[in-house]
Amino acid sequence: MPVDKIMGFPKSSPGWDLIKTLYTYYGLKDYLEYKHYDYFRKDIILEIYAYKDNLNIPGEQIFWRDIATGQLQEEDKIKLYNFQISSWFPRKPGIYWTYSAAVARRKAWRNHIEKVTKDMIVFDIWGKTLMSELGGVGSVNIRKNRKNVLLTATASGLTDAGIPLICRQSIWKKIAKELKANKRVEVDIRGTIKNIPVEYDSFFLRNPCFPKVAVVIDSILNIDFKVSDLNIKVCPWTLFEIEDGDYPYGFTFVTHDLIKDELQDSINCIIEYIDQKKGKLILTDFDENTNSLNAKFPLNGLMDGTVFSEDVFRYCQEIKRKFERTY
Repeated sequence: MPVDKIMGFPKSSPGWDLIKTLYTYYGLKDYLEYKHYDYFRKDIILEIYAYKDNLNIPGEQIFWRDIATGQLQEEDKIKLYNFQISSWFPRKPGIYWTYSAAVARRKAWRNHIEKVTKDMIVFDIWGKTLMSELGGVGSVNIRKNRKNVLLTATASGLTDAGIPLICRQSIWKKIAKELKANKRVEVDIRGTIKNIPVEYDSFFLRNPCFPKVAVVIDSILNIDFKVSDLNIKVCPWTLFEIEDGDYPYGFTFVTHDLIKDELQDSINCIIEYIDQKKGKLILTDFDENTNSLNAKFPLNGLMDGTVFSEDVFRYCQEIKRKFERTY
């Protein structure tokens, strides 16, 4: 409903135009609605803390558990306390916290470590695929120039394991300003569970385990900022074809701190790993802003519809079937 009808003011005047601008910018309708629930219907708001003293599990695990069991549904009100903000987004939201994903990661750690260096642990091709395709490891960097901006809230510091967030451009600009000033940002968020917009319904959100939902923040006033000291991890990844050997496709990924300027180092590690495994074609990319890997199916093409996500999905399904037969 238009702001002037909600407030009962004239449609246009210099003073009223200013009020409407501020009303829209700050998302006052959503803010006032939340205040109403806070005072009169507090029982319908689910509160999730990043960590609580009596619980030994992070808040994002609680969120995905409640989504899976139906305790959290579309249009439910939620408060997230003491979460960190990542500007990247999980490749498979929620998958990280499933039982099958935990089993896949455990098998990779037990049986598929290729080498250990001072700086990192490197899995073999089977281990990388177990961790990424089945284990829920991997994140993507989605452009921030759309009407709806995708971000992640995390308690553990792992973007891959986090809670999807959606906010308007004005809110993203405020978050970006805070991130630029403080590098690490902790927040309290008041939002509503809603379906992720169809514009993001791509290969990267194919997830049979959970509905495609996010916490939507419609008001700048519904997010409180604090300084944090938690390092946020992101995980660039790719799917590639292999020249020869027992397996035609494989995944690889590299995890690094978001606040450090390590992206090019991660890209170099990915390319080096693919060369070592006799990779012949890189199929996917992880950054919508630039096709850093010169991939056949770049993220920007998958998001804008110029590349059919079904083609990439077919590759992944083939890999998943082979791994499920093997394990």
